[in-house]
Amino acid sequence: MDIIRKMPLRKILAMWAATLASFVIVYSLVADVQLSQQIKDIVIYLMSITIGAYFASSSYEAVHKKGGEKSGQ
Repeated sequence: MDIIRKMPLRKILAMWAATLASFVIVYSLVADVQLSQQIKDIVIYLMSITIGAYFASSSYEAVHKKGGEKSGQ
């Protein structure tokens, strides 16, 4: 549990979104359930926003060092 506490929040949110989407997909395949368009839209938007924000913030951190310095200076 200590490992999770030390992770940045965006990593936990990205893992949660991926887990939720995976659960919905596996459930619909196993139970042979047709998902409504609203549920499909929610999963798509949740995944794209959460994962997109995670990659954007990770890219920003990769370019900038801690303390606000750019990596090329």
